[in-house]
Amino acid sequence: MKKITTLLVFMLLLISSITAYAEDYALINHYPLLNDMKVANKQQLIIDHIEEILNQSNKDRDTFNTLEKEFNQALIGLIEGDEKMKLKGTKIATLRGQLNSIKTLWNQEKITLINALNSDKRQEKALETLHKLSTKLETLNECYKKSYKQYKLNSTFSSIVKQHTYNHLTRQRLALNIIN
Repeated sequence: MKKITTLLVFMLLLISSITAYAEDYALINHYPLLNDMKVANKQQLIIDHIEEILNQSNKDRDTFNTLEKEFNQALIGLIEGDEKMKLKGTKIATLRGQLNSIKTLWNQEKITLINALNSDKRQEKALETLHKLSTKLETLNECYKKSYKQYKLNSTFSSIVKQHTYNHLTRQRLALNIIN
């Protein structure tokens, strides 16, 4: 009897977790800033790649220039939107504030990064700059995750309200049909 009970509890837990995962998967596909969130994560990888280039003894300028251009384009797209990159941009104050602070830091310190390609003396300052950018990007990614959690919560709440309203209206219609 204990084995059957344990098996049933396990099956119930498995089914409920699969259902929750399926609901979460469905919600994330409708999240309007999904691509923006992915690009923000990719920005972190670009910064890591730039750091690798600066740590090399033979610094690859072409790759650096390509990454710099890509970072700039994505950053502007995250703030203002970019149809080509399928970025929506955002009006959410927290996200916009983080993006603007990253843009300001990037524009101020881009010269330091370029100078670090030419001279090892400036390398330490450039690595500090990349660390600051990396920290700000981590904060930005956390903000995107919070935004998604809020979206998920609102969607769940909206679904509950719609279901309740539908059930309530169905009962009223049935009651009116009986009277007629």
